[in-house]
Order: sequence, then C-alpha cells, then structure tokens
Amino acid sequence: MSVAEYQEIIGGLLKQIYPPGSVKTEWKSEFDERIYSPRIDIAVGPFSVVDGTNLEQLYDDLFIGSSGLLTSLVDLHLCNLGLVNNDFTNETRDRLIFQKMERLQGTNRNSRCFLAVEIENKVSRKHLMGGAINCSVLGRIGVAIGYTPKMFKAFLNLYRYFEYLRNVGKNTFDTSNLVIVNHTQFEATIRNHVGFRNALPGA
Repeated sequence: MSVAEYQEIIGGLLKQIYPPGSVKTEWKSEFDERIYSPRIDIAVGPFSVVDGTNLEQLYDDLFIGSSGLLTSLVDLHLCNLGLVNNDFTNETRDRLIFQKMERLQGTNRNSRCFLAVEIENKVSRKHLMGGAINCSVLGRIGVAIGYTPKMFKAFLNLYRYFEYLRNVGKNTFDTSNLVIVNHTQFEATIRNHVGFRNALPGA
C-alpha cells in the first residue's frame, strides 16, 4: 500500500470519529503569506487559522472526548521508546501514561489544530526532523508515523536525541506533545476507537 492510499484510509477512519468537516488531508496551515506554511499529511480541527483566534477550550473538550484513543497511543509510544514493558506494574505504567497525557494536553495550548499527523516514508533525516517539528508545533497533539521500519527507528532516535538534550540542559525542541508510532499501530488504534464519536463535542 502506498503512503497516499494509507493517508486516505486513515483520513476516512478519523472522519468516523471526529465531527463533520474537521478532518483534512494535505492541510496547509495558513500563516502570513510571507511566512513558510507547512503542509500536514492529516489534520483534525477545528482549525485556528485567523490571528487572535484561540480554541484552547475546544481542544480541551476534544482531548477529554478522545482520552481513550490518546491513552492507547501514549501507551504504544512509551512501549516503542522502551520506557514501559510488560514487566512494569499496572500502577507504574498508569503513572507514566498519566504524566505523558498531562504533557500532551498542556504543552501546545494555542495550537493551529487539534491533531496533526505526519507520515514519513523515504525522506532525509533533516526532512524527518522537519516533519516531527511541524506536527508538534501545529497540533495540540502531534503524531509522527514512521511508515517503514527505517523511518520508525529514525523517529524514535530523533525523539531520544531531543529528550537527551533537554535532560542535560541544552537548547532543544520540546517533544512533550509528540507521540511516535508506526503505521500499523496507528491504524489499529484508530479502528479500535471508531464508534466512540458520541463522546466528542460537536459529533
């Protein structure tokens, strides 16, 4: 399956979860025309594209309504990074998930969209870094998907590098609202939560 086909499938599944008109593929963030405007592979709104617009409360409501889906993604993210495994007690695992969920909700408060998804297949490490930064900057939650094992590993290593720089007090990019999953994990998680639409505001 090509990335374009996968993108359309994921977009279609997300449309079964989120309110009508709130899911867009190849969404271009509309900043000032003099400023670079990244294009996001898949974005979930509402979209804050007018200067001065603040949708924090709407994103908070969506976060609560999406808590089951987001918790599943966070669990996968922590497992992928080797931060939790089956040897952890449920209490410890739940605590680590809760901490990451707090970081997801609180980091990019005045974002341009609720969910920003970047899917990377065959790109350079610099392009990969740009994708991770764009989805984290534009979304309340950024999801970086490595479509191949190589890209998945590269995303994880990039995340570890940013976290290392933060831990040793160096200037770095804040990964607090970013989760890293592979394409099969993301699709399976979305499919498992289709049908929970009634929990979301505006659905």
